[in-house]
Amino acid sequence: MAAEGFNLTETPPEGLDVASRHHLRAMLQSPLLRPEVLDDPALRAELDALIERVKNHPAMEAYYIKDEPGAGAFPAFGKLFAYLRERDPAHYAYINLFPTYANEQQLGVSAEAAESARVGYPQNFAGVVTDDKTVLRYREHLKQFIEIVKPELISYDHYHFLKPDKDGKPVDGKQYFLNLALIRTAALEAKKPFLNILQANTIEKSWRLPNAQELRFLSSSPRWLTADAASATSPIGGRLLTTAFTRTANPRRCSDRSLL
Repeated sequence: MAAEGFNLTETPPEGLDVASRHHLRAMLQSPLLRPEVLDDPALRAELDALIERVKNHPAMEAYYIKDEPGAGAFPAFGKLFAYLRERDPAHYAYINLFPTYANEQQLGVSAEAAESARVGYPQNFAGVVTDDKTVLRYREHLKQFIEIVKPELISYDHYHFLKPDKDGKPVDGKQYFLNLALIRTAALEAKKPFLNILQANTIEKSWRLPNAQELRFLSSSPRWLTADAASATSPIGGRLLTTAFTRTANPRRCSDRSLL
């Protein structure tokens, strides 16, 4: 990974030394990084010991918590974020959010509830019609995440390039820039940096592998809307490795690196 110019990986605690030797930063993964651990005194003590063990490690970037949780889990994650922040304010806790094409059940919110809460539509979103429930649902999801979890970083993924249709024509999604704009708006309002996870694999059967031009599009388009970081998940050696090229994903650090 380091030889290819990547600068971020995910690792259990025992992998931090390896990451450091290769000048990589790491998001820490551990079964102790779960909200229910706080309710078990023995496990909570193990978590405290883990934090003390890793918080001064030179490779430590963040605590990897969860990928794409529904809003119903936000209160529990908010408590875990606060707990980690109190014991290690130098490193942020990380959650990655659903894209706009997630359904109500996945997001854990409803358009009707969003309307009742007067979340409303952002201004100057060309093409967003007044009955578009996607925007209402997603804005409510983001609102709850920011207010309840209180993250230091807003991260999301959106996989735009799909397999060809029956006539062999490549298919592109319709909400890529909508998702990017909604995230950017929420980040600006909350004064938080945001990270865009790029499509660089074919884990799902409906995705196609982006070509060089499409990867350039994916890596440059977040910068058009002032994204603070971008990340790509790629299959290497049978494992999924998350890599990043960032400007200010961690508000306390700056690590310039380009994928292409």
